[in-house]
Amino acid sequence: MSSKVILRKAIRSGFVLSVLMTTYACNFNKPETKSNNLKFVQCNPDGITVPVTAPGSVPFEYEFIFVCAGNDVEWVTDDASFTFTIDFDPSATDLFESGKTHFDSKPDPTGKHKHAIKGQKVSNHAKTLFDHPYTIKATDKTGKPVPTSDPHVIPM
Repeated sequence: MSSKVILRKAIRSGFVLSVLMTTYACNFNKPETKSNNLKFVQCNPDGITVPVTAPGSVPFEYEFIFVCAGNDVEWVTDDASFTFTIDFDPSATDLFESGKTHFDSKPDPTGKHKHAIKGQKVSNHAKTLFDHPYTIKATDKTGKPVPTSDPHVIPM
């Protein structure tokens, strides 16, 4: 082997090695993930609208919601085939300013949705990082109950 062949192989090998090392090093500069980490949970200053889907459940991403004092929380559905109620544990009277733990859906006065529970403002006295499970009980147009779901609200 001549020195020119050895030099070409060394340059190619060095180039490939530098690309591999750069790719490996770039993985260390990724920002910390913001999902599944309470350090990065942020409150939405506009409040939270939880969609209730048939038959009285919520989409996966709304199974656990994080709220801050002063946030408005509302539950809405665009499905006219059922109405629903929201029931928190009776001890959750500190969660909302109204002190209520039971809410009935009504026709949405804005007309944006078929039924809604509007404007439940999170209290300043809610226990932070305390899990408040609740039950959504839906009733179809014939008055027959449909299966319930049990999502959660966690004040921050």
